[in-house]
Amino acid sequence: MAEVKTAEKGRQSEHLEKEVPGRGNCTSSSKTVDKDSCKDNSDSTAAKPYMRFYAGAVTQDSGLEGIRFDFNYGARVEVPAGDYRVRFLDREACLTLYDSNASGVLVTSSKKYFVDFRIEVYERDKLIFAHDLDLQGKKVLIKFPVGILGDILAWFP
Repeated sequence: MAEVKTAEKGRQSEHLEKEVPGRGNCTSSSKTVDKDSCKDNSDSTAAKPYMRFYAGAVTQDSGLEGIRFDFNYGARVEVPAGDYRVRFLDREACLTLYDSNASGVLVTSSKKYFVDFRIEVYERDKLIFAHDLDLQGKKVLIKFPVGILGDILAWFP
């Protein structure tokens, strides 16, 4: 049996059958399900996430008390309780990606792929911290959502 995952929310191919996790040898096609043999775990048919990645704790100290940042799985900034505002900017496109008040939270970007980020933290509308992403001479982890490297490299000339 084969399972096909696509970028469009993990939909199954209609012409292939897949094994349903947690149900032993019970199989189902995308059109029909043998409900009599698969009754014990009805909640295991929930859609699986396309890719999971644990970024870990925020690692880089900003030099200011309570403010930490890093770029593990997007831009991330941790701010203490107080009157703070966090901004994420895309320097290449000259766009503000995020700009909002924050107090005692971890702020993460919704963009998890490479963006030429700039992080700015304001306290009472005064800029207290700014950092531009600079990967020159640094090791970079690239996480691919599939286990086959050849398919990924085929996209690049």
